[in-house]
Amino acid sequence: MKTFHDLEYENRLNCLLDNNVGGVDRLRKRKIFINNLNNNIMKCMMTDVCDKISEKLSVLKDIPLLLMRLVLAYGFYGPGMMKWGNIDGIISWFGEMGIPLPGLNAYLAASTEVGGAFLLLIGFGTRLISIPLMVVMLVAIFAVHLPNGFESGNNGFEIPVYYLIMLFTLLIYGGGNISLYGLIKKRTGK
Repeated sequence: MKTFHDLEYENRLNCLLDNNVGGVDRLRKRKIFINNLNNNIMKCMMTDVCDKISEKLSVLKDIPLLLMRLVLAYGFYGPGMMKWGNIDGIISWFGEMGIPLPGLNAYLAASTEVGGAFLLLIGFGTRLISIPLMVVMLVAIFAVHLPNGFESGNNGFEIPVYYLIMLFTLLIYGGGNISLYGLIKKRTGK
């Protein structure tokens, strides 16, 4: 925001320019220089502020990774245990949906979900387990949720897409330092 003095200076400068008082080119160049200088000062101040904020927040960078792991572990554990609790029903359901090798895929899905939940919880093998969990989510989207639309209230694919995004984030960034892997890394100095 411009102060009163800035506006007064601009008014005088514009008045001189409009009245063609001597040295018009010099005044125009000075005005351009001052405007560029003000813009550069503001850019530097904003960059400095952003850098300071980023530096302060960097100590918290592992917390979102931990929270994603915990949310996903909770989200996969329940359905995985439900599958194990009624594996014959799941095999039958997979067969009805036309999933090939329903018995094998039911055991793979249940094992991936429960094992993945455990690994995500402790934060070990996060990148590795993210891949099969993403496959489970893709199968769930295309086999179950897609015909219901996007909204989760209609059993749509909204929640599986959120899981996919979180799993992709963990695949790229790993589980963070607040994890078993982070503890091992810290202890070994690597």
